[in-house]
Amino acid sequence: MFKKILFVITTLLSTVVFAEVKFRIDEGGQYIQGALGFGPGGIGLGGDYELGLANDVTWGGMLRFYPENTSASKSKVLHIGAFIRPHWVRGSWDFYTNMGAGITTASDPNRNETMVTPTIGIGTSLALTQSISLSIESLTVYGITTDFYRGPFNTDYMFKMRFRLN
Repeated sequence: MFKKILFVITTLLSTVVFAEVKFRIDEGGQYIQGALGFGPGGIGLGGDYELGLANDVTWGGMLRFYPENTSASKSKVLHIGAFIRPHWVRGSWDFYTNMGAGITTASDPNRNETMVTPTIGIGTSLALTQSISLSIESLTVYGITTDFYRGPFNTDYMFKMRFRLN
């Protein structure tokens, strides 16, 4: 009986080991991400395009849109920017940071401002297959060129799905 139980446990443990998907970033690899999450005024939408520079660094562009929320007095925000993203890959997990800059338009009924904005973000993703992964990310947009939008004025939390294009 003990040998049968040991056989079943060994089989189950080996199945878990072989089921692990290794995540990797390839030099020249192209990745696209769709994002859905929450910003200061409610729902947020976005997308990223990444291109692998090395096995642990990507660069690319991002688009984020946050509709206006009048009940919370939050502006409509559209951000288009570029980023560099170092990755720390551990098995099927990928931990990364974002550093970038872009052009952001923030508008509400009283003002409409376009500004240069740096961004900082942090996230993690789990590889489901070699070409698909799920991520969660927090991105903060900082205002530096206007008086009204000064400092960290937009922080979001996004759920993302990444697809490998090549």
